Amino acid sequence: MNFKFAIAAAAVALAGIFTTASCGGDVCTKAADQLTACGVGGSMSVSGSPMAPACSGSISCNADCINAATCDQLMDAFSGMADPVKSKPFLDCTSKCAAMKP
Repeated sequence: MNFKFAIAAAAVALAGIFTTASCGGDVCTKAADQLTACGVGGSMSVSGSPMAPACSGSISCNADCINAATCDQLMDAFSGMADPVKSKPFLDCTSKCAAMKP
């Protein structure tokens, strides 16, 4: 699998988590608001889970990346065909979060 595709796929999964479930923390709530404001919606749902994911570790880290990104970067990253230059700051940030525990 192409590394850029893997990052983009992870970003889409994050959009689903942040737009369908509350993380319970301010940084995660702000990230969900940022995605909504930028017109980025997730199609994933957290079904069968008795609780929403905790806003800590890699989830919190990714929320920080979303909050630091511009709408142009987010729209590009979640488009499925991310421009490696346009969304690079966001994708670099999320790839650093990938090594963290959830």
